[in-house]
Amino acid sequence: LAARACAGAPEAAAARAAFGEALCAAGWFREARAVAGELARADLDHALALDARALAALSAFASLRRCLQEVDRDRAGSALLAHTGSAALTGPAAALRAARGPVHDLDDLLARMDELFAPTRASGALAGLGASPRLSFGFVGELVHPGPRFSAADARAGLGTAGAEVGGLAADMLRLNRFGIFGEMLGSGPDGALLPLLDLEVRAGEHLGVAWSGSVALCESADLEPAAARAGAGIAGAALHEGYWIDVDALRLEQAHWLRLARDFAGSDGVERRARLLEFGGLAVHAHDEEERSHMRRAQGALLGEGDRLRLARLAQSAAPTLDEFVAVASAHEEGHLCDRTRFLPLARHLPRALGFLLDCGGSPRKVMERLEYRAQLVACADSADPRLPLAQVLDAAENVQSARGTPHAAAYAELLHDLLELLDREFLRAPQTFPGLDPGRTLAQQLHRLEPELLRGLVRRLAHAKGLDRD
Repeated sequence: LAARACAGAPEAAAARAAFGEALCAAGWFREARAVAGELARADLDHALALDARALAALSAFASLRRCLQEVDRDRAGSALLAHTGSAALTGPAAALRAARGPVHDLDDLLARMDELFAPTRASGALAGLGASPRLSFGFVGELVHPGPRFSAADARAGLGTAGAEVGGLAADMLRLNRFGIFGEMLGSGPDGALLPLLDLEVRAGEHLGVAWSGSVALCESADLEPAAARAGAGIAGAALHEGYWIDVDALRLEQAHWLRLARDFAGSDGVERRARLLEFGGLAVHAHDEEERSHMRRAQGALLGEGDRLRLARLAQSAAPTLDEFVAVASAHEEGHLCDRTRFLPLARHLPRALGFLLDCGGSPRKVMERLEYRAQLVACADSADPRLPLAQVLDAAENVQSARGTPHAAAYAELLHDLLELLDREFLRAPQTFPGLDPGRTLAQQLHRLEPELLRGLVRRLAHAKGLDRD
């Protein structure tokens, strides 16, 4: 509305000033600075004030990014020192960090953020972010409550009244229309993510008959990515506390890949090339008996771009998926995590089940994370409108598992593909007429694009049932 008013009266300083203030309120600080530049010709004082307000926020974001990058370097330096015994890093940058005080833990990070964001507050005073409500996960770590409101579980934990707005860091970031996640895991040091908000609301639903609920933050790009993303991993969302966030901008990269495929295989020539690719039916299997043939048929081996063949099979039937479809798939994945949260948290109420899950993962925290990602993606495959979208993600990750960095997703998805192929082989041997498009003499991993969506859905739902994902 402010933009339309400004466009309707381009020479009116008041309308342009209102537009700039609206942009700041929405957290669009770069755009607000551009409007301030135009406003300066008519109202210099207001333009300077608007520019200063926007610049204070952008400077705080940039300083926070540098702070976490220093934490990343210190963490890497500590690991290097532990392995080599080399002296600590020295030089001007180290001297500057020493003058400001090191950031070793979450308390240090919140104190630094209090100083960085003071200029964005009307009074410019410190807000005491160190006293922000925190969620404790026992020996695993803790998380600053991201808001926006306390849940019933928070009330039972004594954090605040259910439905009341969360103060401290959550309120400070919401004032800038940002969603912030900051916490610390045992042995990993502090970390965080800060994202511009598109929408923040409480949602509820179910997957495979298991209920979930929580606050959902739809975000656009990131002022600060989490450590894994800063190291190069692709992070489009995360389930934290009793809700999750989605970075819509990260999903545009996946959408762009689909659109590129659609363009590359457009026209009569493209359709012919696509048809030839979809005719590929896997690698020939040569075995001495049926047991060996079955083992070789379900082996992953080299996937040979099966993820893209699966995408081309979808494109042969309909248009490229919309951004909404990718958001829905990412949401289903994160909601799968929330379903597991109802099974295992709080630990005090679900300790036997949680301990059993930990022991089933060999007591390895890394394996626990991989297993949780496996389960969440299986939920996404089972409940998405077209299971080929999340399954293509599984195939890509499994094909590039050796080069994946920073997150447990690749190993989890490779294991998920392994289990899916084993189930497909068993079902195929039991009822081959159900899978008319499959060739029993070739590897199954390269034939997944031949399965229709509902056939795939039935398969993944049987696997989900075997893993207990349809029971709370």
